[in-house]
Amino acid sequence: MNINAHLYRQDDRRHEDRVLVERAGTLRLAEHPPESITIADLTRDGCRIDAPVPLAPGTQIGVGIAGVGVVRAEVRWRNGSEHGCAFAEPLRSGAVTAALMSNVHPFPGSAEPVAASSKLSVGTSSAALFAIAASGWGVVAALLWLVD
Repeated sequence: MNINAHLYRQDDRRHEDRVLVERAGTLRLAEHPPESITIADLTRDGCRIDAPVPLAPGTQIGVGIAGVGVVRAEVRWRNGSEHGCAFAEPLRSGAVTAALMSNVHPFPGSAEPVAASSKLSVGTSSAALFAIAASGWGVVAALLWLVD
């Protein structure tokens, strides 16, 4: 028989389990340039971040999350460089999954994420397919020439 035990703090109002994310994000503070952060875990209601600057509880911030966008949040607690944040509004349904599945990566030397495209344009795909086909026929022609 398997019994699962859960311990809850009385002040813990989290309705969903935290999802370990460990992905790059962006911290946005009013009148400051964006800072790179690590989003440690995420729920629809908030997140835990590792930020290079200490943020006091009550500070209003924006958290840039790949696949989700910039989300308004309030810092609720701080322990060293870790901060617990509550979102002003819950994330849309599927946003946590989008954050986990996102193909957005930070551009080197920048706090701004840049979408990484894994698809080639139609022209590039056509040219690559033509080159592969032509090289195959070139090999066949070379073998026939050598056999003669």
